[in-house]
Amino acid sequence: MASLSTTWEIAQVLGLCAVASCLILCILAVRPRAGAASAFSVRGHELLGWLALATAVLHVGLLLGVDNRVAEHVKLTAPRYEYAGILALFTLLFLTVPGGAAARSWLWQRHRNFQAAHVGAACLLVVTLAVHVLTTGR
Repeated sequence: MASLSTTWEIAQVLGLCAVASCLILCILAVRPRAGAASAFSVRGHELLGWLALATAVLHVGLLLGVDNRVAEHVKLTAPRYEYAGILALFTLLFLTVPGGAAARSWLWQRHRNFQAAHVGAACLLVVTLAVHVLTTGR
């Protein structure tokens, strides 16, 4: 069985992978841009979004399972960077779960409204991830 510190570091790497996946999703255009040869496929975008969500959930789950002190960070006395991480996870859930075609068409009758909500949430995600990562002191 892996030691406490090894499992902790694995959880940190998973968090880093989740952040990297989110940033890649923001950088790669789903629609072709001027001067670009092609766009990132919608299916690839969705799969990478689900991968980001899975790694983020594993990051949180491992940390909660490995270190009892992390459970203190889920309470009202949590540090600000943890609030940012929690908000980032909920934002990622909002971006991923209703992003599927069936849920998307049920929640938003117009695709333009979905795009606006998705881009706005993605901007919020980038900010909350930056606060979470930069202020943890690691």
